[in-house]
Amino acid sequence: MPELTSPAIKEDPRAMSLILRVLRIYPQFLSLYVGFDNGEFFMVTHIAGENSAALRDALHAPQDAVFANEIISADTLGDRKTRWVFLGEDGMVVGRLDPAPAEFDPRPRPWYDSAKRSDAVEQSGVYIFATSGEAGVTLSRSFKGQMPGVMGADLAAIDLARFLRDQHITPTSTAFIFTKAGEVIALPDADRFVKALRTNGQMRVTPPKIRDLNDPVIAGLVAAYEDGHMSGTRFYEVAGRSWVGRVIDIPPRYGRDQLLAIMVPLDEIEKPIAEIRNQTLLYSIAFLVFALPLYVTIVVAWIDRRVEGRIRWPGSRDDN
Repeated sequence: MPELTSPAIKEDPRAMSLILRVLRIYPQFLSLYVGFDNGEFFMVTHIAGENSAALRDALHAPQDAVFANEIISADTLGDRKTRWVFLGEDGMVVGRLDPAPAEFDPRPRPWYDSAKRSDAVEQSGVYIFATSGEAGVTLSRSFKGQMPGVMGADLAAIDLARFLRDQHITPTSTAFIFTKAGEVIALPDADRFVKALRTNGQMRVTPPKIRDLNDPVIAGLVAAYEDGHMSGTRFYEVAGRSWVGRVIDIPPRYGRDQLLAIMVPLDEIEKPIAEIRNQTLLYSIAFLVFALPLYVTIVVAWIDRRVEGRIRWPGSRDDN
């Protein structure tokens, strides 16, 4: 059985096969990785597609590379070296970079620290990934053993955006995720989210605020929620257009103090009956409430199973 929580992972082709299989099946994952208390690190990142063009260029990856494997090894003196191996869709090596002194250290990263202080899967806030420069969240969990460490998975904001974009009710309805502190976690438009992350050309270290979006429709719904005037479904107007919206809590396991909101313009709902409009919105909210936790649960369950040692060979029933 492949061992994912041992430094020997870098020499185990079965472990690589398992990781590649998961990245192919679940496009929600941008990267899967394992960091160790001695500073060693093993990560596989999906770098195919238009959205990864900048990352491929930054890594000097071959055009036919689909996966990038970063391996940081430490010698007996603690000196660490980084090497990159690029793989095609079939998992075969299509390129390499010469080893170089390691610049990245997983141990001081927030996802590593929070996981080390917990026995459960931890979810980070939105931040900028060190490798890709993309905004996203990390799910991570610590493990013990001869060499303790942390296993993690990155979910890019663009993937959350794609999920939200696919849940539209009408052409201009919007679903988004924000926190009780007014921070934006995900929008259907990933480019808009990334733009809001920048201030004077620099990337923020914290998520953007609702006000940074300059969107009166979103701001109106959030303001109603924050003022405590919102009970159930709310009808409101922005620039002469009527909207119906709702905000609900996301269960804590899937995001601390996070809220899911959805807004629909009334003129895009075909049947002009308030009860049907209301019912349509509630059904859509219910779908999102169940679908979003399922989206994150895929990652949480996979990490839990690997850390707890219930590892199976790729293709076994437990990996379906």
